[in-house]
Amino acid sequence: MAENKTITVAGCQMLQNLGNRDANIRTAMEMIQATPGHDIYVLPELSSSGYDESVFNRLEELAEDWDGKSYRAFSRLSKELDCHICYSAVEKEISLLLHPGGWPRDKGFFTWHTFVTTRAVENTIYIMSTNWAGLNNGGTAFCPPFVDGDEACLNKLKTKPDVLIGTVDTAHLENVKKKYPYIKDRNQDMYAELAKRP
Repeated sequence: MAENKTITVAGCQMLQNLGNRDANIRTAMEMIQATPGHDIYVLPELSSSGYDESVFNRLEELAEDWDGKSYRAFSRLSKELDCHICYSAVEKEISLLLHPGGWPRDKGFFTWHTFVTTRAVENTIYIMSTNWAGLNNGGTAFCPPFVDGDEACLNKLKTKPDVLIGTVDTAHLENVKKKYPYIKDRNQDMYAELAKRP
């Protein structure tokens, strides 16, 4: 029988200060410090620089080395709080279970949660997918490995700055993997052939 261990994941939906690394890092750190006690904190896509066309036009200027200002700040804070912080900076993205996103409310916005749910179910994993706060963004979501429409469902935030807490229950995860072995059911031979193609 699987050991019942839980992991709490906090999806931080924050307002962005476009192109201002120091301000964005400070906002993220304040939000994390105001909601202590969780195992993992997930920030939005390009959480250090903001996500906008004006930022895309300044990628070289805003790019960081892997051990740059964002890494140093979040590394220090994660040690202080004994947690993990998943963030995203220009030229350096960190994700899996954790998905730092930057989703504007354009035509593709309303398919985002469908993708999150699908990936969680077909891969039998929990997913925390974050977004920026604001009327043009929002919707940070946490999805369990199986969605039944009742107890197990996608939870999401609205548009205001907020923190979404999700709990990863390893015992539940193992039970879902046994009951719905989607990954084991895939055609290994077909995937092996696809992987060989250029």
